[in-house]
Amino acid sequence: NGSVYACDAGFFCPAGMSVRSQFDFTCPVGSYCSGSHGFPIPCSPGYFQPTAGSSFCIPCPLGFFCPGIMSVIPSTVYNDSFMLPCPAGTFCPLGSAYPRQCLPGTYSSRLAAPNCSSCPPGYICKDFGISDYVNATVYSGMNSQCLDAFASAMRVFGMLRANRTIVEGTIPANPCYKNPKIDYTCPIGHFCPAGLRNLEAGRCPRGTFSDTTGIGDILQCRPCLPGMFCVEPGLSAPTGLCSG
Repeated sequence: NGSVYACDAGFFCPAGMSVRSQFDFTCPVGSYCSGSHGFPIPCSPGYFQPTAGSSFCIPCPLGFFCPGIMSVIPSTVYNDSFMLPCPAGTFCPLGSAYPRQCLPGTYSSRLAAPNCSSCPPGYICKDFGISDYVNATVYSGMNSQCLDAFASAMRVFGMLRANRTIVEGTIPANPCYKNPKIDYTCPIGHFCPAGLRNLEAGRCPRGTFSDTTGIGDILQCRPCLPGMFCVEPGLSAPTGLCSG
């Protein structure tokens, strides 16, 4: 009768279709078909769809990132919806397209972290993206080389496609990480409580000093020795002898 109808949700209708839905044109995973589309619409970065025949995409879950179809990740590495766990040194809130580096004062040493943890007392996590504050390892960013290496590491470490098993610990994808050759241990003259971002706020106060590394509490700063004075904050030894 010459009537024109919208394609059924979950299907796409290329030119020449005579029915509203056809199995061969089911919307594939990683895309959505809300009806009236001639082709599947890929999920936008930050979204995924693991089920065929869907009319919408889902925000990437906590601890994961979904870079979208333009990424270089092979679809067989993790699952066909292009969803990967956040690497160590990063965190992924809901709907993440890429991992976010941990902020100064925090770190993350595991995969699929929805947030980062405060750096423990006795250390100063002053950089972005710290994954290991003891060995000073920093996540350097998700460029294409890192993405390739990380995806390969997921395959090597047996990320199970069926149940999305998470492997705890750091994945050794070298292009993703760097060692800035910095010691994050709290230096002499300072105390470093949990989550400290800069040393200026952790200087031992006037009248005290510290000749020990790795202290985490202001009470661990030593009172100036008898017969000596400590005039400046952040001292590693007394300033000098009292006169007279």
